[in-house]
Amino acid sequence: MYQSHQSWFAQWQATHRITNGWIKGRTVHVMTNNALILITDGQASWSINGRVQHVHLGNLLAVEKNSVVEILDNSNYALAGWIIYFDIYDLTTHTLSERQPILENESQMTKIPEVVLATISRDLMEPIDHTSNTSIIMNQYILYTLLKHVYQPQNNEKLTVENKLQLSIEYIHNHYNELITREQLANSIGISPWHFSRKFKEQYGLSLSEYLATYRIYRAQEALLTTSARSQDIAKNVGFEDAHYFSRRFKAIVGVSPKNYIKSIAQQRIYFLSPLYAEIALALNIIPHSVVTTASLVPSYQRALFNSHQIHTMDMGHYIIDIDQIQRQQPTLIIGNILDDQIKNELREIAPVISGLPNEMTSLINYFGTLFHCEEQAASLINESLTNVKKYKQDLANVLRRKPTLVYLRVEHFGYRYIGERSCEIARLLYNELDLSMPPNLQGKEYSFNDLSLEDLLQANPIFLLLEKRIMDYFSSEENMKNLLNSDQWNMLDAVKNNRILFVDTSLGLNNCGIFGKPIILQNLYQFFKEQH
Repeated sequence: MYQSHQSWFAQWQATHRITNGWIKGRTVHVMTNNALILITDGQASWSINGRVQHVHLGNLLAVEKNSVVEILDNSNYALAGWIIYFDIYDLTTHTLSERQPILENESQMTKIPEVVLATISRDLMEPIDHTSNTSIIMNQYILYTLLKHVYQPQNNEKLTVENKLQLSIEYIHNHYNELITREQLANSIGISPWHFSRKFKEQYGLSLSEYLATYRIYRAQEALLTTSARSQDIAKNVGFEDAHYFSRRFKAIVGVSPKNYIKSIAQQRIYFLSPLYAEIALALNIIPHSVVTTASLVPSYQRALFNSHQIHTMDMGHYIIDIDQIQRQQPTLIIGNILDDQIKNELREIAPVISGLPNEMTSLINYFGTLFHCEEQAASLINESLTNVKKYKQDLANVLRRKPTLVYLRVEHFGYRYIGERSCEIARLLYNELDLSMPPNLQGKEYSFNDLSLEDLLQANPIFLLLEKRIMDYFSSEENMKNLLNSDQWNMLDAVKNNRILFVDTSLGLNNCGIFGKPIILQNLYQFFKEQH
């Protein structure tokens, strides 16, 4: 625990759900109290007092009073969680304390074990009665349970040689394009160059020169794939002064020359961090070596697709990237958006990494078409998809004969959310490509996940309802589904009275509205609407 902890104690003040104000990009919050922020779903990128923090499921942030939190662009992420405000009392004066700091830094982040996260989340869902002693005790218990994880005992022992070597690795990652010597790194951590070389080889399996050359070549591969820079310019940018030496090292490590590398991209051992990206590659006749999946979110068509191409699938939990599993696959290229900088840095030690890909499907297909040098195939895929959607739009118009209102409602473990009409791929399909309509009181949302009360749902009263019971590894939406189906508001909805409800599989609608998944979604929608008339 922070060394001054014995002179103060924390008292729960209030608990609030993370609302849309914590999701919309460029929103700024000034913390009026010390707070713990627990992320129970999704991922986000925030700036806390000017320092970027990437948060995701299971993260706990401790933020001090008067801190400024800026929400960066998170519109496509299913962020959810709780903010627990608390006061600090000075044990020496027995008064409310304004003394700062209570943390070693202005903000601090840790990871909560899954079992603790599930238990605390369940407790936070319990109704709060501010006059009940039981509620007061429970709130204080939750606060101290989380504070215990914030103030876990720190290892104050002196850095081992292995820890010091890791500092050298971090220096290499930040300065790989500069002149780096063994003597320089050895002196910086206080050991002899000979000892440094021996321990480095033991810990990383490569000599310093081999590690540095490999890391530089990985960065060169990324530049070759994502920029139009000349090979000799890339060589200098990654730390090679001699272009001929760069070419020789490149071929020794990659197996082909820089000139032929781009042409060989289809033969690389490509590891995709997203099944949706892997689908696009397959449609462009690029066979992934491996793909990260979440077992509960893999639709049957996708599993069969990957099996038929003998693609190795690696099941990982929600928002989890297992570095060791990926390393064992020995990828030569990793493709996927990574929000967490630490994870990205670890992956960049294994292979070249391409991230920062577009979110919109047409742009994403074009991106892969350029990356894999099959632009014509990409254009053909896009045209085929547009033609298919146009056909279904006309078929639906013949069936519906008017523009009906529709809501995509998601039942979560903490409540209910709906999909904004200008947000994600499934929303663009429903409200743009198929020209369905969002109820007036729910219109204008540019981000994917919006809180929805049962009263607002009843006011919206859509003609059609797509209903998804969210599937997650550590949480259950079953209780809220029961509450919804047994509510007065539910039974008053026109869509319920007329049996105009389509139950949506979590593994398909929001996660896989892509090359192979979108036609299935279109067929399901058409069949559903056709049965209503």
